[in-house]
Parts: sequence; C-alpha cells; structure tokens
Amino acid sequence: MRAAGGAQRARGRALAVLLATTLALLAGCHRLEVGPPVAGGERQALLDRFFRLAAPPAGCAALDADLTVSAPSWFGRRIFAGYLLAQEPAFAKIVLLAPLGQPLALFATDGRTYQYVDTPRRRMWRGRMTDGGAAALYALLTGRPVGCAGDPLLREVRRMGAPVDSGYLIAYQCRPDGPRYEYWFDGRTARVRRVRLLANGAEKPLFTVTYESYQQVEAASGASSCQVPARLRLALQRGVVDIALDDPASGQVSRPADFRIAVPAGYTVEEGPAQFLGAGG
Repeated sequence: MRAAGGAQRARGRALAVLLATTLALLAGCHRLEVGPPVAGGERQALLDRFFRLAAPPAGCAALDADLTVSAPSWFGRRIFAGYLLAQEPAFAKIVLLAPLGQPLALFATDGRTYQYVDTPRRRMWRGRMTDGGAAALYALLTGRPVGCAGDPLLREVRRMGAPVDSGYLIAYQCRPDGPRYEYWFDGRTARVRRVRLLANGAEKPLFTVTYESYQQVEAASGASSCQVPARLRLALQRGVVDIALDDPASGQVSRPADFRIAVPAGYTVEEGPAQFLGAGG
C-alpha cells in the first residue's frame, strides 16, 4: 500500500497535468512596465469597456472547440489532441486524448463541484470548487475578465509603458482576501492580451495566461460573431504549455449533466482539494 505522502504527491502530479494544460505561463514571468495612472472620465470609460467583456454577446454563451496541446514531459514536449466545452456561467469540460483516440485525462465542473479522471492510473478525484473558481476558469479559457459577485476592488488602472502600444494594466480583486487579477487590456482592439493571477499579498503569479491570437466564430443567433482565443500560451512552474483552439463553435448550449463525469467502473475515487485553482469570487 502506498504511503500517504506518496499518494498525495501522485494526486498533485495528476491534477497538475490537466491544470497545466488549462491554465498558466511561467509563474516567474516578469511584470510588464507600466506608466501613469488613468484618471477621471477616461478611467471610467476604460473600465466600462473592459468589464463589458465579462458578459458575452447574445448567442456567445457557449464554446465547443477541438484542442491541440503541446506540453513539457520527461522526454521533451508531447503533443496531445483533445476538446473543450465551456458554457456560461461556470461550466467547463476538458478532455485530452491518447494517440489512438481514447480519453487520457478528463476534467469537468458544473460550477459547484469538479471531477478529474486519470485513465492510465484508473483514478478519479472529485471535490468542491471554491466560490467563483469555476467562473474564473471559464473566463480565463475564453479570454474574458473574471466577473465578481459585487463591485470589483480596483487596485491599479494604468497605461502600459513602452514598448507596448494602446495597452492598459487593470488589476483588481473580487474580495479583500481573494486572488488578484492583473490584466493587460489592449485598448485599440478591446481584447485581453494577458492575465496574471496572484494569491492575495503575493508578488509572483500563480500562473499567467497569454492570448497570442483570437478568432471570430459565428454566434448561435447568426446576428453577430463571437470572439474566442485561437492560440494561448499557458504555464505553471512546470513549464510553458501551448494550446490551439481549432474548429470552434459557439452557442450550442449543453445540458448540466454534460459537465459531470460518472465514476468509471473499477476506478479508485479520492477526494481532491477544495481550493481548486485558488480562485474565488
């Protein structure tokens, strides 16, 4: 029987595999140079424009896309195929596939709970999402600001320093003891270029997500288009993960049951950490 410490380390490695493929760009990534604060009417107009992105347009409340993931491993970088389902307000399902097409790792959340399945080890972890954790995951996967239950606690609103053009730093928390979100918002394109998530009071980020490019997808209503990421560069301390979202579709609403994973026959089930993603609303 494996010792308790070994079991905890194995659980941490298994969770980190899929977590690293969902979110992160080197934890020690430097903070971009910032310029003077934005004040007055310009500041309010900027914040209105930024937080308006948190609410998707009509017909853009769901995302279905194929994934191509390049992640570090003991033997260099490995390429995985997979797919993503994400839906307002806090639903997400991510599946990575083995070379022959069978599921290799699965993660799903309905906003309240999550399940993670590691098929090679025939293990399943499940637990409770922290308040706002799933909503933060959805926002980070879709390139939108993390929404707060109340008014955000603004920490910084500044112009970016050279050589960044038309950029702003918008930093806020959803609650005093919650994580700090630092967004690089491109005022020219009205797109999020990068976000860093820091634990309350920390100087180094838990992870950073860089949105390298976006793509337009026809909305379900057909009256407009939806803007979704095309290429993301993500990572934790374990290294850089590159993710491509291919053949995306928007607006096809799934059932809540589609974001739950039944316990596979013969799998060992363990309770996972409640502080998943370290996020909170």
